[in-house]
Amino acid sequence: MPKHKEYVVTLISPGLIVDALHYGPSCHSWWISRPSEKCENLIFLHPIRLNMKTLVTLKGQDFIIEVVKIFSNYGQIPGYICKCDGIQGELCESLTAAVNSVYKKIFHTNAKYSGPAVMGFDIPVISEVLLKDLPFRAFIFSLGKLNIWVLGIGKSNKNEWNFAGTGYKTSFIYIYQKQRCVFVQELEDDCQVTD
Repeated sequence: MPKHKEYVVTLISPGLIVDALHYGPSCHSWWISRPSEKCENLIFLHPIRLNMKTLVTLKGQDFIIEVVKIFSNYGQIPGYICKCDGIQGELCESLTAAVNSVYKKIFHTNAKYSGPAVMGFDIPVISEVLLKDLPFRAFIFSLGKLNIWVLGIGKSNKNEWNFAGTGYKTSFIYIYQKQRCVFVQELEDDCQVTD
């Protein structure tokens, strides 16, 4: 028996992987972890694709959910629009809030649906499509209190780089001088290691 309710979700459009969003400074907002993908100290991530669109039926009504790009204090992040039966909800930063606000307008009740579940992230067929054609599937591992996001792994013959190469990219968020900061480490073609 599943741990959570399963929904019938149709992927209308898989959306786009945008390098500047999914592998840039705002990457932390454009990937989602799913409980089935966690193992030990490593968490594999699923992309939240720009313009991704799904349809889910809740209580006999078809809800369409779309991912758009919005601007926040933390850069460009996903925004969610939910539509049902001619009613369009407000643009929300939370997938769960987008679905539940439209549901409340339709049914006049405060049901709580998990946004990622009704968007289809837990459905293997949809996950497979979302993971297809990725330049690199991001993952997270913990190092002390830090969650390190691995956004690319390159390789080289350079011992002084521990054989890392062009394409290696990691990121983490840390409070520095009382401000939330994103740190990115990347190796590029013209990279040089100095003493």
